Amino acid sequence: MNWIRICVSIADDPAIGAIADACDIPIAEALGCVVAVLCKLPAHAKTGDLSAIADRSLEKWANWEHERGAFATAFRRALCTPEGTVAAWERHNGAAMREADAARERMQEARRNAKANKKSDTPTPLAERSANVRRTVREPFASNGTGRNETPPSSPDGSESLPVRPVPTAQNAALPETTTPPQPASGIFAEWERQLFAAALPHEAAALEHICAQATFRPAVIGELYAIASGQHVVRGEHAPYREANAADVMRAVSEFACKGREWNTSFFRGVVRTILNRPAEPPDAAQREQERLAKAVASRVTVAQTEAPRTAEEIEAGRARREAAMAKFRAEFQANRAGEQRSAELTGVGSIVQTLVA
Repeated sequence: MNWIRICVSIADDPAIGAIADACDIPIAEALGCVVAVLCKLPAHAKTGDLSAIADRSLEKWANWEHERGAFATAFRRALCTPEGTVAAWERHNGAAMREADAARERMQEARRNAKANKKSDTPTPLAERSANVRRTVREPFASNGTGRNETPPSSPDGSESLPVRPVPTAQNAALPETTTPPQPASGIFAEWERQLFAAALPHEAAALEHICAQATFRPAVIGELYAIASGQHVVRGEHAPYREANAADVMRAVSEFACKGREWNTSFFRGVVRTILNRPAEPPDAAQREQERLAKAVASRVTVAQTEAPRTAEEIEAGRARREAAMAKFRAEFQANRAGEQRSAELTGVGSIVQTLVA
């Protein structure tokens, strides 16, 4: 453990002032001695219990150079419980240290499982991978920053080399870029691709096939998608609850990425994944997602059908009568307006004749 939590207002704590007064030292020196002791607790008293720690050891941790026993007595009186435990240790550091130890154990277990899978050359299905595994995974290929590979990539187990784009020569330098067909995935990348397609809905599978077909190096796309979907590369949402991406989120992001019509870009795709993570989560299994989608569609249709109440013959006849009355009223108003316009035109014509005769 190489860190501890300390309250930002610890210098204003009355306990620090009590220690300074009891030892007749400045506040700054008392604060430094207390922090020095707290920094030793993760290694020597992880639970904060100092009942078995001698006063001499406590003052050695604090780098105390004044009267022997003065600081240890003041420290225990101001900051410890009657049982000898630091009062605020559990609240600030106890739970955090246990969580850090548990996370470290999960990472070690994940590394052991990864080594076992690598030796057996048996990829772990997406459904069995934990979304909480936090690991740093190297990219399966080297890049010079331009999107092109400098060295021939190989599969993670080193058992086979992956296809590489041909190096331009005098014979093929004049050929257009489109003459090099996309390289298909092989080996373990083919298994990853199969699992990604199994987690996709029909429109998402079509989008994934489109992206892979447009990509120059298909295994690079498959490796990035699988790393995010399996939890090897953790991508979280930008808003609470900051959930991590699973296979369903990756496939939803694939669909949206394909709709944008852009060439494959890892950073841009991860941004699309973060946008998806800000929306409600969906089950990682494609069959469950399809069932939920169909259930929502059926429910919406049933709701519409239930709101349309049947009408009786009297209601139908009353509606027809209202429509005929409204049409008759419209015809009467239209005829009246038309007659008024004709009368106005006649008066305008007479006025023009009178003005001509006067002139």
